[in-house]
Amino acid sequence: MPNILLVDDDLNNASPLALALQHDGHRVTMASNASAALTVLRHQLIDCLVTDYEMPGLDGAQLCDLVRAQPAFAALPVVMLSAAEEPLERGRCWSFFLRKPVTVARFLEVIDACAARRLTHHPVAGQTAHAVARRYQYLAPQKWRAVQSSCWP
Repeated sequence: MPNILLVDDDLNNASPLALALQHDGHRVTMASNASAALTVLRHQLIDCLVTDYEMPGLDGAQLCDLVRAQPAFAALPVVMLSAAEEPLERGRCWSFFLRKPVTVARFLEVIDACAARRLTHHPVAGQTAHAVARRYQYLAPQKWRAVQSSCWP
């Protein structure tokens, strides 16, 4: 199960994305700012970073620069989300840019591609890609089954 780090200062934006990711079979870790995201990256194995561009303090592009500057995270896929145009004047350090509002289908398509690429092409500390895939028990995204309404009181 791929672990996705979702960074957004607006819970109203982050919560639906987290639910969609969890429904698609991903483990989601949330951070409300760049500083919290960097702390998570130091303590957890993350397969894909999803960040909002416009955040107070360090924005998503600055977070991406800090992540890319660390050799351990240089190949980490980064998906940038923004209601604004893609900021190309500063250089592109993210893997994908998605303009809000983005459809859930497109968002999950990009995340699934990032997670699959990370799990098959970027082994961890000398492990083969197959060993990493076994570690995550990742063959294909697992879908949650809907709970039957008759189960609820």
